Amino acid sequence: SCYHSLHHSKYKWNYCLFCPIWDHLCGTAHPTSQALHREVTDRARRRRPTDVVFLAHGHDVPSMVTHVPFVSPFLCSVTHATGWVATLLWPLCYVWARLAQLLLPATVMQRYQYRGTQVATWCLPVAARFYLNKGERPAIQRKLEAAVDAAERAGVRYVGLAALNKAEWLNGGGEAVRARCEARGYAVKIVHGNALTAAAVLETVRRKTLPEDTVCVTGATA
Repeated sequence: SCYHSLHHSKYKWNYCLFCPIWDHLCGTAHPTSQALHREVTDRARRRRPTDVVFLAHGHDVPSMVTHVPFVSPFLCSVTHATGWVATLLWPLCYVWARLAQLLLPATVMQRYQYRGTQVATWCLPVAARFYLNKGERPAIQRKLEAAVDAAERAGVRYVGLAALNKAEWLNGGGEAVRARCEARGYAVKIVHGNALTAAAVLETVRRKTLPEDTVCVTGATA
C-alpha cells in the first residue's frame, strides 16, 4: 500500500500494512500519508496497466469479512475456518455478504509482477455457497460479465476464471464468457486453470516426444 510504503523511507512511521488505525492511535502515522494517498488515487494520474486478471470470488460468508486485508491482516494469514467469533457474528456477516453481492463490483485484492507481466487478483463479492443456488446463477453470471467488461475497458489482455467462476453449470466452463467477448469484438482473452494446465501439458509433450511416439494422457474430469 502507498501508506506503508512510507515506512521504508521514514522508518519510525507507518508500521501497519493494512490497518492504519493503529498508527493513528499510537501517534506513528506520518503527516504526509493522506497527501500521498490523494496523489496515488488521483483519477488524472496515469494508471499502471494490468496485463492479466485472476478473477476469483469469496470463500464463504464469514470470510467476506474476516479475510479482507484491511479488516484483519492476521485472519487473512490463517486458513479459512469458521471459528467461534465468526460463528457468533454469522448473521451480521451474512447481511454484509448480501449487501456486498448486491452493491459492489469486482474488487482488486492484490497486484504483483511476474516476469515482467503485470498481474492483479480481482474478487467478485459473492460467497461460494451462493453459486450453488440455481436461482442466483444468472445474477452472478451478469456480475462476472461486468467484471470482464471492466477488464476490457482497462486494456487487460487475459482474464483467468478461478474456482466456480468457470463452473460448467454457470457458463459452460467459461465458454459462454468467451463467446460473448468474441461476439462483442473484445480484445481480452478468457482462460482458466484447466485450459492453462492442458496447454502446458501439450507443450511439454511436444518438446519431449517424437512424432512417432504414442502418448496416453489420463486425469480427472477436467
